[in-house]
Amino acid sequence: MRRFISYYATCTAATVFGSSTRLYGAPGKVKVALKTQDGSTVEFETPTGTSLMHAIRDVAMLEMEGACDGCMQCSTCHVYVSEAFYKKIGGPSEQEQDVLDKALDLKDTSRLACQIPLTPEVDGIEVELPKSVVNLLM
Repeated sequence: MRRFISYYATCTAATVFGSSTRLYGAPGKVKVALKTQDGSTVEFETPTGTSLMHAIRDVAMLEMEGACDGCMQCSTCHVYVSEAFYKKIGGPSEQEQDVLDKALDLKDTSRLACQIPLTPEVDGIEVELPKSVVNLLM
């Protein structure tokens, strides 16, 4: 058990996102505003350093399959990012775009939530869930 805890305590975003930001144990929280499929908006706070997918699914306990658990193999965490925050976080990588190309109802601001690290710079991020998603793993 100690080895398991030690591994996750030192897990960095570099292994997941290719950056040097610490993934777990980062101080602070960010606010997320999520527009659901039924049009209602849910606002919640989540620790910084987690991915948007994990925040939606595991912190806010909202419906998001995340079938590949953040490995960029499916499109079940497809979201639309507001224009303002899309400019802050930038567009998808080439690999992410390949997965998004197979998603339903793609928009110019589409991203995979598993590829959006929640940092203090995106505090207040606004995202919307598409009406439907497709699981590319099935």
